[in-house]
Amino acid sequence: MARVGIAFNGPPYSVRDMVSAVKRCEAAGFESAWQAEDVYGPDAIVPLACYALATERIRLGTCVINPNTRAATLLANTFATLDQLSGGRMVLGLGAGLTWLPMIGKSPDEVRSLTLMRETVTLVRRSLQGEEVVVNGRPAIVFDRRVSLPKAFGWPFGDFKYPRTRIPIFIGARGPKMVRLAGELGDGLICEHSIPVPGIKAWTKAFRDAAVAAGRDPGTLESVGLVLFSPSESGRPAEALRTFLARKVATLPVEQVEQLGLDPLEVSRVQGLWKEEKREDAGRLITKEMLSVFGAVGTPDECIAKLRTYHKAGLTVPLLFPEACDLRLASDVGAAYAAS
Repeated sequence: MARVGIAFNGPPYSVRDMVSAVKRCEAAGFESAWQAEDVYGPDAIVPLACYALATERIRLGTCVINPNTRAATLLANTFATLDQLSGGRMVLGLGAGLTWLPMIGKSPDEVRSLTLMRETVTLVRRSLQGEEVVVNGRPAIVFDRRVSLPKAFGWPFGDFKYPRTRIPIFIGARGPKMVRLAGELGDGLICEHSIPVPGIKAWTKAFRDAAVAAGRDPGTLESVGLVLFSPSESGRPAEALRTFLARKVATLPVEQVEQLGLDPLEVSRVQGLWKEEKREDAGRLITKEMLSVFGAVGTPDECIAKLRTYHKAGLTVPLLFPEACDLRLASDVGAAYAAS
């Protein structure tokens, strides 16, 4: 059987919608469910806790949560708690993207994403293993004593029990340096959504090469990726999906247009309308062929065939990222792929 997961960031689906979908996906044979944390959606922790309580077997993770917004020790504590709640099924997916920076009063010039990611992964792992907490070279002191995270207070009736001292940490990447860091340090790579198949192939190869260069066995690591997913019985893409992808097409550089085999004239028209803020008009110019470059869109059979290309490109687990589609149909198509 093929491995497949489901991933959400929120809109247009409510938390209850997502919980119901994750329950169906577990019953249908999906191996994992993931929650993004984006500036325009819910936080990742509450839905993950709901998924943990609503399911029994399916693996759970973030895709991704930003270390700019949470201290590493808080991340360790939060995911140890989720891991306890889920019975050891949690994955910490980290991504130091820039979209959160305006929301926390920072600019790109104020952050060093690679350094932050390396420090966060290291500190989370050390904290979960019960080592003393040291941040910025300073030991953590609580009640006049150096502490480790599970024993911060030294309660006479017992400390917080971590079910695992090693929670898998996957690293989300948008560029070659972070991909290499994932291969060097992470337990897995997370590729963002709307990445065409050639991009996935290049990233997963770079990830494996970096792992080998670091003396690691790439066969023990995973490459997961969010696949824009919109199946329909008719195969016709929804208008909302076209408008959504118009944003992506509007920002494509010229050289990438050619690499993806897109019609430069069609792309130029979309970009012109987008600049004029005629977004719905730009969306109407997005064809099914253009959509298919960035995800799995069309009839169930077409979507299953496209998922196979992502797997061949190097994804150990394609994560279905539903957009403008019926969630029940999405889980049915994912189950059919898993069984194929």
